[in-house]
Amino acid sequence: MSAPPNSQSADVFPEHTPLCGGCGTVIPVHAIKCCKDCGTKSYCDRDCQAVDWPIHKLFCINRDVNQDRDKIIRAYDLKFANLLLSIALNQLGLPLYASLRGDRRLEFLPIAQAKFLEVRLQTIRDPPPQRWNRVTFVSAELVDIWRLPAERAAVVRERLEVRFPSVCIGYIVHPLVPNADAERTVTTITHPFLFPDFPSDFHPSIPEPDIRRAILSREETLVREALEELGARRAARRTTKRAART
Repeated sequence: MSAPPNSQSADVFPEHTPLCGGCGTVIPVHAIKCCKDCGTKSYCDRDCQAVDWPIHKLFCINRDVNQDRDKIIRAYDLKFANLLLSIALNQLGLPLYASLRGDRRLEFLPIAQAKFLEVRLQTIRDPPPQRWNRVTFVSAELVDIWRLPAERAAVVRERLEVRFPSVCIGYIVHPLVPNADAERTVTTITHPFLFPDFPSDFHPSIPEPDIRRAILSREETLVREALEELGARRAARRTTKRAART
């Protein structure tokens, strides 16, 4: 078995605090590490990365060879995973299982393995800076796992079992020019989550329309921040050029 790549400090997005791929605990913001090769899997430390490597190595794709489409999806997922997880867990009925304890929580596993949240994104024309601003949210719907190719569905189901409790989010990106192949391509990401101790601890009880509005509002905020940053950089360059001429 090949050794896992070294972990390195990740760019931390406060919108999504990941769980460790090895032990499943919430990682403190100052201690987040990610796989050096793909940059998408988070860990507490090197030991947890080694524990997860037999599974992660099957899906680890070096960021240098990752397609631009997948990089856009990963960037969007980092910004919006918490909100999308709220939709997925709400539609899967997790609050009904919140009172279960110990091994009885495994009753939720076949529920999670039967469906995935299909998220459709639309490509933006002339987008502002940052990859996550290149697409916009269209819809999120719970669909049968067997909409995926049989081999892919089997792999996703295995990952959901190994990383239980977790759910699968599948992204479809609609290009500016309609393309049937692109609209059938699904990029799946398995997201671990913390099982609620009580039904009242389950935040996805927030009405789903409010979650969807929050996604669009967050997109608008990120676009505004990107444009403000771009404007500040251009102003700084102009100031530097004027200073160089004097």
